[in-house]
Amino acid sequence: MFLGHCALHPIMAEWPKIGMPPPAFFQHVRKLEISLTPEFPVEIICANFDLPGLKHRHDAWDFHWLRLDSFKSLQSLKIWISTRTIMGDIDCHPDMRGIKQLNLGDLKQVFSSLSEVPEVLISCPLSSKIEPTSGTVEALSRPGFTLFKRGSGDRFHPFLVPVHVRGQFDGMILTSEHEEVRLGGYNGLHKLMPDF
Repeated sequence: MFLGHCALHPIMAEWPKIGMPPPAFFQHVRKLEISLTPEFPVEIICANFDLPGLKHRHDAWDFHWLRLDSFKSLQSLKIWISTRTIMGDIDCHPDMRGIKQLNLGDLKQVFSSLSEVPEVLISCPLSSKIEPTSGTVEALSRPGFTLFKRGSGDRFHPFLVPVHVRGQFDGMILTSEHEEVRLGGYNGLHKLMPDF
């Protein structure tokens, strides 16, 4: 893929090269909108593997993997971070730092890497310790940059392992009293993303 990494794992050297950008992509894209799952930091290869040629693992939260410096006409970036996971086993990544584990200082540093884009909107769940409960985080907003807090998670969570009942998948949705970001575990079980 042409976004999402700065280095590939050696095992991927034999994979087909299907992620070539369209010829004019970096030259003419003006608006970019991406959706990320809450465990996206574990999906960034250079942040999770010791790769040949890299002195240390990279930080997924600096968004270097978006390759923003390659865009010539980018005017607007929108990033949506969901509260629902799609990864089945987060336990094998105990060092993952999720969005709810970042305080205001961390968030300010994280989003400083996006300062070259004229208009940035980020919508995500945040720690319950960050005000407001839901809405624009004024402490970090500035002209051209908006951080919108969508609560501290979700109260409705689809079961992570489809159950095959009479030829159909079970549509079971788990609920919780409090807003939570649930990360996948074994057999559809989960663990909660903690606040900082």
